[in-house]
Amino acid sequence: MVKLEEFIAEFKQDVIDRSNSDEVYSTKEEAFTAIMAEELSAAGSLESPEVCFFEHGAASALKKANGYSVPEEDTQLDIFVSLYHGTNVPETVNTKDVERCFNQATRFFDSAIKGLHEKVEPGSAGFSMLHHIHGQKEDVDRVRFILFTDGKLAQRSKKKLREKLGNYTVSHEIWDIERIHRFRSSGASHEPVEVDLTEMDIGGIPCISIETSETGYQTNSAVFPGSLLYDLYDEYGQRLLELNVRSYLQARGKVNKGILETLHEQPERFLAYNNGITVVAEELEVGLLESGVIGIKKIKGMQIVNGGQTTASIHKAGKGEKTGKYRGMKADLEKVFVHAKVTVIDRDNFEEMVPLISRYSNTQNKVTEVDLRANHAFHIGIERKSIGTWTPGESSKWFYERARGSYQTLKARRSGTPKQKATFDAEYPTAQRISMQELAKFENCWNEIPYVASRGGQKSFVNFMQSIGDREEGWEPSVEDYKKFIARAILYKNAYKICRKLGMPGLQVHCCNYTVSALAHKTAKRIDLDKIWNEGCISDELTATITRWAPVIMDYMIQSAGAQNQTEWFKKESCWKSVRNADLPISDALQSELTGTPKSVEIPRKKGAKKKTVKPLTNEDQNNIARCMSITSEQWHQIAKWGQETGNLKEWECGISVSLSGYALAGWDKVPSAKQALRGVEILRQAEGNLTGSS
Repeated sequence: MVKLEEFIAEFKQDVIDRSNSDEVYSTKEEAFTAIMAEELSAAGSLESPEVCFFEHGAASALKKANGYSVPEEDTQLDIFVSLYHGTNVPETVNTKDVERCFNQATRFFDSAIKGLHEKVEPGSAGFSMLHHIHGQKEDVDRVRFILFTDGKLAQRSKKKLREKLGNYTVSHEIWDIERIHRFRSSGASHEPVEVDLTEMDIGGIPCISIETSETGYQTNSAVFPGSLLYDLYDEYGQRLLELNVRSYLQARGKVNKGILETLHEQPERFLAYNNGITVVAEELEVGLLESGVIGIKKIKGMQIVNGGQTTASIHKAGKGEKTGKYRGMKADLEKVFVHAKVTVIDRDNFEEMVPLISRYSNTQNKVTEVDLRANHAFHIGIERKSIGTWTPGESSKWFYERARGSYQTLKARRSGTPKQKATFDAEYPTAQRISMQELAKFENCWNEIPYVASRGGQKSFVNFMQSIGDREEGWEPSVEDYKKFIARAILYKNAYKICRKLGMPGLQVHCCNYTVSALAHKTAKRIDLDKIWNEGCISDELTATITRWAPVIMDYMIQSAGAQNQTEWFKKESCWKSVRNADLPISDALQSELTGTPKSVEIPRKKGAKKKTVKPLTNEDQNNIARCMSITSEQWHQIAKWGQETGNLKEWECGISVSLSGYALAGWDKVPSAKQALRGVEILRQAEGNLTGSS
């Protein structure tokens, strides 16, 4: 375990490295906030956090926020505010400091819901945050204020009761340097939820312990009151469900509609009709309750791995419906009970067994079997390649941060003297490190789903893991694969630098996501990745193209949003469809750098003539051919079959699809003609949404 003093030094250096980098955050407070937001996102405590500094007013009227988070499947708003000192020895943070910071954040929230965005410059850093929060004021009922500080709390008080601010329930949470040190040092993938039932009115839950000869776990059977699940979800939200492989689907599916119907119309029968929930825990305190029966007193590391929909539906029904059949009605949760299987798993087996329990117990709806742990073969493979692969000239390496904080830990270990530190910095420059979530974002943008990348680190990462989920078990990238991953990282990082310089505060990340996707789409992914890897940078012409395109793309994104909240609009596929169709011409200079298709094609001079002539392909011809050649034989066959069965394709279009399927099967020895490729791209547009497995 790294000592606190060493951790503070490493953490401070991480902040400095981030703030000194042109590609991340300009101030140390912004860099600090970003690191803390990433930590809480990885811990499951924040969902898709947006780091966005805003400060307005002065002294006792100061309004301040460093970012926010609006979980998609919850009615809670998170607002975080930072108190950063940057000292070698942690400053003491007393009660007065804490109250001042939370008051600043409270004033910010109050002003946001009252429409402060109308008085703020639309292009300013805080406008998007203010506008988004104002738009969510009717959809949230809970606000959590979180204080990030590199100081050390003078006194850790017991948990405060949740307060009211108008119609909102308010809670406060503090992450100081000691708490983040404990969390990182624990090696856990999430911060445990600890529930003390003895401090609640319920006092405990009667249970039956089931003995098993199997080591590593122990199972109990219990019945949870609906009101308890409501209270737990109200306090912890998605943190209760973070290890669940299926998120709450609101009330769109039949299962959820049935749950809500039973809760409102026959709550006393819920126990009989519902399948119950599956709970896992790291520790369980079982003993004699006041009622004289054996029961559960405390639960440490509680996670609901099956029954997320049930739990969230109970909370939704207890809050009162805002729309639909039961609008304005609150379910009587005192009559609701839910069967629970509570399994205690040894800490050593927790990370291995929980995903399997979650996977096998989730049977009501289709579950995507995705293991999100850092020890997935893919991430181990990338890390292995990063350790053994030097950049051209063997001057440096890229660092793949598979475990949070591993870069600074290794740097501290190998920097005992100034010379050793200089050696490490030369081998692993700060600008050449990427995390798992960053890699996922880079790949999602390259694969033309910028709206997913804009949904935040967690959702982007989950989507990426799903995309590699069909690989053979144990598959890991080759060295050539790794080099292309890094080349795409270089492309994204350079694009982000350009977007920052164009001055789009609060929006540059989204603009960068869409710009990289537009490049991939308009060039049919023919950007020379080998050249980028070999040179360690993008070409002058590619830089010029991004510089020309980014403002145009941003205009398309904003204009297509209309009156909608911009940040939410950027997370929708409809936004990408608007940008994708934008007029973004490729210069001849960039076209000459692209790879993957011939520059010209031989065609007959006239019908029946044997002598052929060479006709140059236009930029559009080359892109169309490349797009057709990016589709596999199986996918072209799938399109042809879909067209025939649905009648959505004409007979000749199905014929072209079959021909292209044959070309692909033969390894593209025969290249599609310009005319075939034009028709092929038109067919692909028609088949959009019905093509699976495309890259």
